[in-house]
Amino acid sequence: MRGHEYSKRKSCRVSDADAVRHSLSQLRASWYDALTLRGPESYIRWINKHLGFNPRSQANSDALSDFVIADLEENCPSFRSALESGLLVATKNPNVQTNVAERSIDLVFHEKASLPTLAVRVSVEHKTIMTAHGKARKNRYGDLIAYCNHMHNHRKDCVAGAIVVVNTSPEYENPDAFAKGLKRPRFNMEKVVADTIGILRNSLEE
Repeated sequence: MRGHEYSKRKSCRVSDADAVRHSLSQLRASWYDALTLRGPESYIRWINKHLGFNPRSQANSDALSDFVIADLEENCPSFRSALESGLLVATKNPNVQTNVAERSIDLVFHEKASLPTLAVRVSVEHKTIMTAHGKARKNRYGDLIAYCNHMHNHRKDCVAGAIVVVNTSPEYENPDAFAKGLKRPRFNMEKVVADTIGILRNSLEE
Protein backbone atom coordinates (compact mmCIF):
# COMPACT_ATOMS: atom_id res chain seq x y z
CA MET A 1 0.00 0.00 0.00
CA ARG A 2 2.81 2.34 0.87
CA GLY A 3 4.41 1.71 -2.51
CA HIS A 4 1.07 2.35 -4.20
CA GLU A 5 0.70 5.65 -2.37
CA TYR A 6 4.22 6.63 -3.41
CA SER A 7 3.41 5.85 -7.03
CA LYS A 8 0.31 8.04 -6.83
CA ARG A 9 2.24 10.95 -5.32
CA LYS A 10 5.00 10.55 -7.86
CA SER A 11 2.55 10.55 -10.76
CA CYS A 12 1.31 13.95 -9.65
CA ARG A 13 4.75 15.39 -10.21
CA VAL A 14 5.66 13.65 -13.45
CA SER A 15 3.90 14.38 -16.72
CA ASP A 16 2.35 11.58 -18.76
CA ALA A 17 5.00 12.09 -21.45
CA ASP A 18 7.80 11.75 -18.89
CA ALA A 19 6.21 8.59 -17.50
CA VAL A 20 6.01 7.06 -20.97
CA ARG A 21 9.64 7.95 -21.71
CA HIS A 22 10.72 6.41 -18.40
CA SER A 23 8.78 3.21 -19.08
CA LEU A 24 10.21 2.91 -22.58
CA SER A 25 13.70 3.53 -21.26
CA GLN A 26 13.31 0.75 -18.68
CA LEU A 27 11.87 -1.59 -21.29
CA ARG A 28 14.78 -0.94 -23.66
CA ALA A 29 17.28 -1.49 -20.86
CA SER A 30 15.77 -4.82 -19.75
CA TRP A 31 15.42 -5.99 -23.34
CA TYR A 32 19.01 -5.06 -24.13
CA ASP A 33 20.38 -6.79 -21.00
CA ALA A 34 18.62 -10.02 -22.00
CA LEU A 35 20.44 -10.16 -25.34
CA THR A 36 23.78 -11.77 -26.11
CA LEU A 37 25.29 -9.17 -28.41
CA ARG A 38 28.69 -10.11 -29.76
CA GLY A 39 28.74 -7.36 -32.38
CA PRO A 40 30.31 -4.59 -30.26
CA GLU A 41 33.25 -6.75 -29.15
CA SER A 42 33.62 -8.20 -32.65
CA TYR A 43 33.77 -4.69 -34.08
CA ILE A 44 36.45 -3.64 -31.57
CA ARG A 45 38.54 -6.64 -32.59
CA TRP A 46 38.02 -5.72 -36.25
CA ILE A 47 39.20 -2.16 -35.58
CA ASN A 48 42.33 -3.40 -33.80
CA LYS A 49 43.14 -5.61 -36.79
CA HIS A 50 42.69 -2.68 -39.19
CA LEU A 51 44.44 0.20 -37.45
CA GLY A 52 44.43 3.32 -39.58
CA PHE A 53 41.24 2.25 -41.36
CA ASN A 54 38.96 4.87 -42.86
CA PRO A 55 35.70 4.87 -40.84
CA ARG A 56 33.85 5.95 -43.99
CA SER A 57 35.13 2.97 -45.99
CA GLN A 58 32.95 0.25 -47.40
CA ALA A 59 34.99 -2.38 -45.56
CA ASN A 60 34.10 -0.77 -42.23
CA SER A 61 30.40 -0.67 -43.09
CA ASP A 62 30.35 -4.25 -44.37
CA ALA A 63 32.05 -5.53 -41.21
CA LEU A 64 29.40 -3.87 -39.07
CA SER A 65 26.67 -5.39 -41.24
CA ASP A 66 28.12 -8.88 -40.78
CA PHE A 67 28.11 -8.43 -37.01
CA VAL A 68 24.50 -7.20 -37.07
CA ILE A 69 23.37 -10.22 -39.08
CA ALA A 70 25.17 -12.60 -36.71
CA ASP A 71 23.62 -11.00 -33.62
CA LEU A 72 20.13 -11.04 -35.09
CA GLU A 73 20.45 -14.71 -36.04
CA GLU A 74 21.69 -15.61 -32.56
CA ASN A 75 19.18 -13.58 -30.55
CA CYS A 76 16.01 -13.83 -32.63
CA PRO A 77 14.90 -17.36 -33.62
CA SER A 78 12.06 -16.09 -35.81
CA PHE A 79 14.46 -13.81 -37.67
CA ARG A 80 16.94 -16.65 -38.12
CA SER A 81 14.15 -18.87 -39.41
CA ALA A 82 13.05 -16.22 -41.90
CA LEU A 83 16.59 -15.98 -43.27
CA GLU A 84 17.15 -19.74 -43.38
CA SER A 85 13.83 -20.39 -45.13
CA GLY A 86 14.45 -17.65 -47.66
CA LEU A 87 11.49 -15.60 -46.57
CA LEU A 88 13.89 -12.73 -45.96
CA VAL A 89 17.18 -11.99 -47.70
CA ALA A 90 20.02 -9.95 -46.20
CA THR A 91 21.68 -7.63 -48.72
CA LYS A 92 24.46 -5.09 -48.23
CA ASN A 93 24.49 -1.71 -49.96
CA PRO A 94 21.48 -2.03 -52.29
CA ASN A 95 19.87 0.98 -53.87
CA VAL A 96 16.48 1.36 -52.21
CA GLN A 97 13.90 3.26 -54.21
CA THR A 98 10.91 5.39 -53.38
CA ASN A 99 8.60 7.03 -55.93
CA VAL A 100 10.91 10.02 -56.20
CA ALA A 101 14.38 9.03 -54.96
CA GLU A 102 16.98 6.29 -54.69
CA ARG A 103 19.41 5.81 -51.82
CA SER A 104 22.14 3.28 -51.04
CA ILE A 105 21.48 1.62 -47.66
CA ASP A 106 24.16 -0.21 -45.70
CA LEU A 107 22.10 -3.30 -44.82
CA VAL A 108 18.55 -4.40 -45.64
CA PHE A 109 16.42 -7.47 -45.03
CA HIS A 110 13.94 -7.76 -47.87
CA GLU A 111 11.27 -10.14 -49.09
CA LYS A 112 12.56 -12.79 -51.47
CA ALA A 113 9.10 -13.31 -52.93
CA SER A 114 8.98 -9.69 -54.11
CA LEU A 115 12.15 -9.88 -56.22
CA PRO A 116 13.20 -8.36 -58.54
CA THR A 117 11.38 -5.52 -56.79
CA LEU A 118 13.09 -4.67 -53.51
CA ALA A 119 10.58 -4.73 -50.62
CA VAL A 120 12.54 -3.94 -47.46
CA ARG A 121 11.15 -5.07 -44.10
CA VAL A 122 14.14 -4.07 -41.92
CA SER A 123 17.05 -1.75 -42.67
CA VAL A 124 20.20 -0.72 -40.81
CA GLU A 125 22.38 2.31 -41.56
CA HIS A 126 25.87 2.74 -40.10
CA LYS A 127 27.31 6.09 -39.07
CA THR A 128 30.53 7.06 -37.30
CA ILE A 129 31.50 10.08 -35.23
CA MET A 130 35.25 9.79 -34.79
CA THR A 131 36.58 13.37 -34.79
CA ALA A 132 35.16 16.90 -34.70
CA HIS A 133 32.24 15.63 -32.66
CA GLY A 134 30.60 19.05 -32.35
CA LYS A 135 30.04 19.33 -36.09
CA ALA A 136 29.86 15.63 -36.97
CA ARG A 137 27.11 14.79 -34.48
CA LYS A 138 24.77 17.35 -36.00
CA ASN A 139 25.55 16.16 -39.52
CA ARG A 140 25.05 12.50 -38.60
CA TYR A 141 21.80 13.35 -36.83
CA GLY A 142 20.57 14.98 -40.02
CA ASP A 143 21.75 11.99 -42.05
CA LEU A 144 19.74 9.63 -39.86
CA ILE A 145 16.57 11.69 -40.19
CA ALA A 146 16.93 11.70 -43.98
CA TYR A 147 17.61 7.95 -43.99
CA CYS A 148 14.56 7.14 -41.83
CA ASN A 149 12.33 9.35 -43.96
CA HIS A 150 13.57 7.60 -47.09
CA MET A 151 12.93 4.11 -45.70
CA HIS A 152 9.44 4.99 -44.49
CA ASN A 153 8.65 6.51 -47.86
CA HIS A 154 9.88 3.26 -49.41
CA ARG A 155 7.61 1.27 -47.10
CA LYS A 156 5.67 2.69 -44.18
CA ASP A 157 5.99 -0.44 -42.04
CA CYS A 158 9.74 -0.81 -42.60
CA VAL A 159 11.75 -0.99 -39.37
CA ALA A 160 14.56 1.54 -39.90
CA GLY A 161 17.44 1.00 -37.48
CA ALA A 162 20.83 2.63 -37.21
CA ILE A 163 24.21 2.13 -35.57
CA VAL A 164 26.27 5.15 -34.59
CA VAL A 165 29.88 4.43 -33.59
CA VAL A 166 31.19 7.22 -31.35
CA ASN A 167 34.92 7.53 -30.70
CA THR A 168 35.67 8.07 -27.00
CA SER A 169 39.46 8.37 -27.19
CA PRO A 170 41.22 11.74 -27.50
CA GLU A 171 44.23 9.83 -28.87
CA TYR A 172 42.41 8.73 -32.02
CA GLU A 173 44.15 9.97 -35.17
CA ASN A 174 42.12 11.01 -38.18
CA PRO A 175 43.31 8.82 -41.11
CA ASP A 176 42.70 11.62 -43.66
CA ALA A 177 45.87 13.00 -45.22
CA PHE A 178 45.20 16.60 -44.17
CA ALA A 179 45.04 15.58 -40.50
CA LYS A 180 48.40 13.78 -40.25
CA GLY A 181 50.50 15.30 -37.50
CA LEU A 182 47.71 17.68 -36.57
CA LYS A 183 47.74 18.62 -32.89
CA ARG A 184 44.35 19.11 -31.32
CA PRO A 185 43.68 21.63 -28.58
CA ARG A 186 42.92 20.21 -25.16
CA PHE A 187 39.28 19.46 -24.50
CA ASN A 188 37.06 17.45 -22.17
CA MET A 189 36.52 14.30 -24.23
CA GLU A 190 34.18 12.76 -21.65
CA LYS A 191 31.81 15.74 -21.89
CA VAL A 192 32.02 15.82 -25.67
CA VAL A 193 31.05 12.15 -25.90
CA ALA A 194 28.25 12.51 -23.32
CA ASP A 195 26.80 15.49 -25.21
CA THR A 196 27.03 13.61 -28.50
CA ILE A 197 25.23 10.55 -27.15
CA GLY A 198 22.69 12.82 -25.47
CA ILE A 199 21.68 14.37 -28.78
CA LEU A 200 21.02 10.96 -30.30
CA ARG A 201 19.29 9.54 -27.21
CA ASN A 202 16.99 12.52 -26.80
CA SER A 203 15.93 12.27 -30.44
CA LEU A 204 14.79 8.67 -29.82
CA GLU A 205 12.72 9.65 -26.79
CA GLU A 206 10.92 12.58 -28.43
